[in-house]
Amino acid sequence: MPAHPVGPGSIAPSAGWRRFGLALLGATLAACAPAPPHVGPGPDVVTAQRALERADALVRQGCYRCLEEALETYTRVARGPVESARAGREAVRTALLLARRQDELGLATPSYLDEADRLAAELGRPDDYAMLRQVIEVLPSRIPWSGDLGDLTAYRRRRALLDENLDAWLAALRAAAPGDLLSAYLAIGLECSFPIQPPPPDPETWLAVHPDTPLLLFPVATCASGARPELKGVLLAQVPRFSEVRFFMGQAALGRRRLLEAETQYLTAYADIKAWPVLTLALADVDLAMEEYDRAVEFYDLTLGFVPASREARFRKAKALTYLGRHGEAVALLDALVDANWYPGDCRYWRALNLYQLGEVDKAWDDVQAAKKLSPTDADVFKLAGIIALRRDDVPAAHHDLGYVLERRPDDCDARFYFAGVRSLERAWPESAEGYARAGACYVEDGRAIEAKIDEIGRSSLTEDRKTRLVAAKERQLATNALQQAKSTYNAAAGYFNAGDKETARALASKVVAPPDLAAAAARLLARIGGKDPFSVRR
Repeated sequence: MPAHPVGPGSIAPSAGWRRFGLALLGATLAACAPAPPHVGPGPDVVTAQRALERADALVRQGCYRCLEEALETYTRVARGPVESARAGREAVRTALLLARRQDELGLATPSYLDEADRLAAELGRPDDYAMLRQVIEVLPSRIPWSGDLGDLTAYRRRRALLDENLDAWLAALRAAAPGDLLSAYLAIGLECSFPIQPPPPDPETWLAVHPDTPLLLFPVATCASGARPELKGVLLAQVPRFSEVRFFMGQAALGRRRLLEAETQYLTAYADIKAWPVLTLALADVDLAMEEYDRAVEFYDLTLGFVPASREARFRKAKALTYLGRHGEAVALLDALVDANWYPGDCRYWRALNLYQLGEVDKAWDDVQAAKKLSPTDADVFKLAGIIALRRDDVPAAHHDLGYVLERRPDDCDARFYFAGVRSLERAWPESAEGYARAGACYVEDGRAIEAKIDEIGRSSLTEDRKTRLVAAKERQLATNALQQAKSTYNAAAGYFNAGDKETARALASKVVAPPDLAAAAARLLARIGGKDPFSVRR
């Protein structure tokens, strides 16, 4: 077939033009077709995003339980199909925040620093991870010392690390802080814990960098270099779940000698966080001060369950056991403390006191003499030494030690009672009689103070069963005090009789009406007022 003629101005229809025509037709048809609907993120993405937003809010709230919940959420999302990179990064940083909070509180929960290491290995290690971890390691911790001497070596290593890197760490954290809560938190920790030159700005300036962030309010409120007590209340008002702040509020109340307020704060914190040896120790100490010795022993035991080598808990438990009359148990605890050379003066004193109560007078004497050398100005140690010397019939030693106590504490009823006994053994009858009379008057005043305490307990806001326990304990003290008062009165009467002052002897003896044995002895003295035989005194 002949070729198709090409005339002037005509264009041959090439294959390229045919393809263009098809493309143009396709575009025209597409333009005429309805637009497809907008496709947003799938349901898994939306769910993950919402979960991360909730976790972010929990981190900003900053309470211990808030951070735990946030970590669980970040970790779950990081192991899911979407949003895993950001979630993994936040999981690691939240674990580091929890590690710091563990140290700030002194918790005995599993190490969140170890958890951060595991998460970093699994989900990705941030570029600044090594620095952040080192800063957390060198910051002060309330976790009680385990008793392991290796801990001291680790402490010296951390201290050297701090001295070498503090300036660089602060610069890096301050630079990152405006965009990173963990960096801001640790910067506050360093600024509040160590002497820094030039002095850093007021820690509250960090709150302006991250407003409406209670997480940062916590280290500011508890800053060692300038704690602001009112901020603790502000923090609790913003985040009622921030129960750990109540521990610090309890500490402040204890500093004002408001035991019940301190205990209320401690118990509220304890209801939320149990594995907290610093808190259980504080609760035990409050019970010891309130003379609830059984409860004190329970909390000391809880503390020792977390930190078996805690010397504070072991020593104070021994004191509580002493007051409960469980002297053998107290001695067993104190033996170990003496062997470890912990609190050597105090432990020797308390062991001597318990050994004396167990009738082991010579061992008690050895301990109290050691305690005198270790605590050469402690009046309680000298008083116990004087009492034990009197039991050993070492009159010169008793005279010296009890006289030392009265020079410093002339209103010490027991010291005055036993010193009067020394003077009777020295047959210094007028001095003995006067000493016993003054001891009796002293016990009268002590009795009034105990009665006032009973009245105070009755008017307090304590529960009725607790009032009953405390009143019963005080009434036992009152009975012991009344017995000492009666002994003092009788012995004063006997002393005046032996000194030849029968009228004063008669007046005092007539006041002794209880207990029965002393009343009978007083009656015999009254019957012999006209006689000449000296009367013995009652120790």
